[in-house]
Amino acid sequence: MYVFESFVDNQGNLKAPLCCDARALLALYEAAHLGTPNEEFLTGAQKHTRNMLTSKVDNLEKPLADKVWHSLQTPSFRRMKRLEARLYIPLYEQDKEECNELVLELAKLDFYLLQRIHREEVKEICEWYHGLEFPRKLFYARHRPTEAYFWALGLYYEPQYAKARLLLAKFVATITPYDDTFDNYGVSEELQPFADVMKRWDMKEAEQFGECYSDFAKFMFGTMTEIENSLPEDIARRNVNIIRDIINKVCTGYVTEIGWRDSKYIPTLQEHLKTMIHV
Repeated sequence: MYVFESFVDNQGNLKAPLCCDARALLALYEAAHLGTPNEEFLTGAQKHTRNMLTSKVDNLEKPLADKVWHSLQTPSFRRMKRLEARLYIPLYEQDKEECNELVLELAKLDFYLLQRIHREEVKEICEWYHGLEFPRKLFYARHRPTEAYFWALGLYYEPQYAKARLLLAKFVATITPYDDTFDNYGVSEELQPFADVMKRWDMKEAEQFGECYSDFAKFMFGTMTEIENSLPEDIARRNVNIIRDIINKVCTGYVTEIGWRDSKYIPTLQEHLKTMIHV
């Protein structure tokens, strides 16, 4: 924070030379988003630099204007890393004032090499998902293994975390039909008992429900077993128990939403956020 304080005068306003320098304002705007919620100075810096950049952007020349618009839409720190690389490389290449040709070439090579890895991983996830018996029986569900992988890539974007990406993608691909079972298929009289059984992770009881319920339960339990078997023995049980706790909280949230739906109740934003945060 003390570094940022060097940019303001005794009255707490941004110094005049900084206010006239769009590149410096852009750099400060991006850096201010790295602060923690309690750093009020950086929160103020975000607001002031955003207002100044917004007032200047229409008068800036390209490619600087494009870089400013890109940042004002969503700061780089808050973007998905690999997607941001794809979007930012052309902006960097066009900016002859800042572009380093060697860095640009390395960035392109890095992106395309990792893209090859990601394509192979997407192929593996899709072959895994569409090769399973039970998801095909869930006619009402969204089957989104590619999107599930993209979600996992947003979290584990470093190339060395391939295994984590694949396991998380399988988990997310399993959760999506879970949501659809509540939203698009079941009725409240069936969903509450089904949710109770799923929370107990009792496959035998789950088989007593209708075909789609039992098919999803087999899909879910089978995926969790696969994830557990893919982890080292010393951490497998602990990590899978954490995942199960998350799934149980997700299930509780789904049941709450079904109650709202059936009673035609429109929750407030705070009620909805509270339910989702607990999930």
